[in-house]
Amino acid sequence: MTQFTDLVATAVANAQNRAALETSRDQLARLAEEQAALRRVATLVARGIQPAEVFSAVAEEIRRLLSADNAGMGRFDPDGTSGVIVSSVGENPVNLPVGTRLELRDYLAPAVVWRTGRPAQVDEDAWSSVADPVADALREAGVRSLAASPIIVEGRLWGAVSAWTRQGPFPAGTPPTGWRTSPSSWQRRSGTPRAGLS
Repeated sequence: MTQFTDLVATAVANAQNRAALETSRDQLARLAEEQAALRRVATLVARGIQPAEVFSAVAEEIRRLLSADNAGMGRFDPDGTSGVIVSSVGENPVNLPVGTRLELRDYLAPAVVWRTGRPAQVDEDAWSSVADPVADALREAGVRSLAASPIIVEGRLWGAVSAWTRQGPFPAGTPPTGWRTSPSSWQRRSGTPRAGLS
């Protein structure tokens, strides 16, 4: 009997190790995808591409990485009551042109980023009973989940990169880590003063 239980214990341990190995392989593949996306964006910056094109490239990379319907970037106003859209991409982009100023609603992921300085995910139950035009538009578009991550520039919360999906909630832990950059390094590479980040 002891030999049988030892055999069962070995089989269970092997199964757990196999599952851990598959998880590690998936995490490594995800990290490789993220690194490739960062390299593509860094290459654009180094080539001196205009900030608006860099912002659109960042949004597109986030959209692809998260398999989202739409992604974009926004710059926070200094008081945190609103933000300005600086890029928006996707299969069905929200009809918000670059330059649109939006009030930060408490139930939106970028508002959570503003309050906490940390990545955030908000699912449809957060706005399902809210009666305002933004919540109505989210419901009408069928948005199920919003994810956002801070953009830190020279040690200060500058804005957020965000994504939304209609396929269901993003998996737990979806918001990417904060993007940290120094506009002075962008200026050296691109010749563009502050790379349009002010």
